[in-house]
Amino acid sequence: MSMINLLVVFFMIIGCSHNTPTKKSLSLILGCSIHNQDGKIIKSFPGTNCVYFPDGSLVSYNPVEKLLQKFDKNLSVIWTLPLHVHHGIHLTHENKLLINSSVVKENIRYDEIFLIDLHGRIQKKYSFYEHFDEIKKNFVSGKHSFEPYKTSWDQNLNFTHEYSHLAASYEIAQDMPGFAQKGSILLTFNTYGRGVYVLSKDFNKITHYEKLTVGIFHDAQSVNSHEIVYFVNTGRDKRSRVEFYDVNKNKVSKTIDRDFFAFFAGSVQIVNDDLVLVTDGKSKHGKVPDLQIEKNLSLQNMVELSKETFNRIIYLSGKGEVIKELHLDFKIGSAKLQDVQSFLKHNLGL
Repeated sequence: MSMINLLVVFFMIIGCSHNTPTKKSLSLILGCSIHNQDGKIIKSFPGTNCVYFPDGSLVSYNPVEKLLQKFDKNLSVIWTLPLHVHHGIHLTHENKLLINSSVVKENIRYDEIFLIDLHGRIQKKYSFYEHFDEIKKNFVSGKHSFEPYKTSWDQNLNFTHEYSHLAASYEIAQDMPGFAQKGSILLTFNTYGRGVYVLSKDFNKITHYEKLTVGIFHDAQSVNSHEIVYFVNTGRDKRSRVEFYDVNKNKVSKTIDRDFFAFFAGSVQIVNDDLVLVTDGKSKHGKVPDLQIEKNLSLQNMVELSKETFNRIIYLSGKGEVIKELHLDFKIGSAKLQDVQSFLKHNLGL
């Protein structure tokens, strides 16, 4: 999506008219554009994934050139790192960049996870290509043969198949006894053996694999010492929904289902006890196709139908009640609320 499209985007707000129950200092982050909580654009930057810092500097990913770059507050380049990035960039508690990346071997894409410091230096790396035999032997099972999946979802990366598809990587903020240590990395894993992986904090090995009884899903994060949360995409039996999963009891502990729709994207953020932010999709006419029809759709039909959707951002109460919706006329993969007031104060670019 071009800078011009970002600047002319419109939002339609529906639902309750009262203010969203969160701090006014929080802004809505849509990739490399910053909006207020009602969707009005404040500032936009080149790139598809951005991370903003209090001193006015930022990190941005250029998907065409496949470059990760850091800019100072005047938008002068500080450093450049050639790297493919997908599904967002997240900060660890040590202010290091946690990045999903890719390596292509013989037209097959494999996932890689990087930890990069703010000087652009690679600190740690885990490669599904380098650990392929370990992943195949110990963590992936099922009735299907272990063959690469035909897909080519990134026009800027030359590949025809992939074995795995990581949809998110987040640092685990607290110890989760029997599941993960604080500082480990929670990986949302799609394609074969759908579930979540736990990557050790030294990036040396996968320490846990939890198979989830869901289809395609996105944005798994730890919530507390025993729960994770994620966005489940619409399948042939159920609508999209947000699920909380108890890793001690190995079952879903809570579901938020508010007529969500997205087939291949979506995200969730637990802002606080009173606010949940969800990124979803709906048809461009504002209607969701009948579920009975949906059951008979082929994967290709689902792909085509997903092209007819636009995104929406939904503010929900802690009980799952809709507070407000923002309808967008372009697609995004994820929206998050963040405090970027200091960044906006010090950034002098654009």
